[in-house]
Amino acid sequence: KWLPNTRVGFRDAWLPAVGAAAIFEMATVAFVEFLRNFPATLDLYGALATLRRTHPALRRGGLRWLAVEDDALAFVREHPDGDVLVAAWRDAARLDLDRPVGAPALVTGEVAENRLEASGPALAVWRV
Repeated sequence: KWLPNTRVGFRDAWLPAVGAAAIFEMATVAFVEFLRNFPATLDLYGALATLRRTHPALRRGGLRWLAVEDDALAFVREHPDGDVLVAAWRDAARLDLDRPVGAPALVTGEVAENRLEASGPALAVWRV
């Protein structure tokens, strides 16, 4: 009912056929890339879930925003059992805050060692 029962000439069909084949090939490449990165994504989600499970502040803590910039943000989740500082970057940026002492509980991306600065997309979580 939706497609006409008629003959379609080669001249009218070759361009849509090539376009459909190209789209299918791009989808195949994208799916292979997704499968290649899936273990890293799964590991990250597992680490985030473990962090949330082990820190009451990430489940029931109050939220206090420390900095919100164009490409970065930082907040503290506060709880009587301990606070957690979270900093996230979507691009290279620096937050004008003192970096907590000690190693972060979780780091993704490239975060500077002595200041709250990242060279690209990153996430860092500290117990404070």
